[in-house]
Amino acid sequence: MIIISNDTVYLKKEFTQETYDQALIRVDMKGLECDCGSNGKLVKIGYYQRYYKTSTRKICIQIQRVMCKHCGRTHALFVECMVPSSMLLVTTQIELLRSYYNHRLEEFLMVYPTIERSNAFYVVKNYEKKWSKILKLTGLSLMDEEKKIIKVFIKKYQMQFMQMRSYSKIVSQLWLSEKLS
Repeated sequence: MIIISNDTVYLKKEFTQETYDQALIRVDMKGLECDCGSNGKLVKIGYYQRYYKTSTRKICIQIQRVMCKHCGRTHALFVECMVPSSMLLVTTQIELLRSYYNHRLEEFLMVYPTIERSNAFYVVKNYEKKWSKILKLTGLSLMDEEKKIIKVFIKKYQMQFMQMRSYSKIVSQLWLSEKLS
């Protein structure tokens, strides 16, 4: 996975295929780096479908796949508001958590009828079990601006806040940095 970061306004508006495509148009493929360290060796190889829940509907996004000509690894291109392995954008998850802790989850679920109560509690449980401590250790809180939270996690950990499969990678990095301190 490679996260595309830019300063478009997609964090605050309805996310669509067009929004995703416009973010990718601005990307210089020669400037992207593979995990192996090769720069400018990524080529487009296809797409796969990924579903996201917005406030009004469930949408399908065609995610661009790329392959490194140097090492042969394949990657998906995500814009910074997308969370791999989740149907909810990171901004939606942060908004959901803020609503929950402000005792306004019912209002949130009315605005987001596509999100089931069980999904909402899964996000809360995941946050409390794994991510709240990491967020505090970075010096941030849920009250910080979404873009700031996203930027810190992408820059410091090379992954998205609330990304499921990479939690252990962050914990290992934090454990190692505490041990070295």
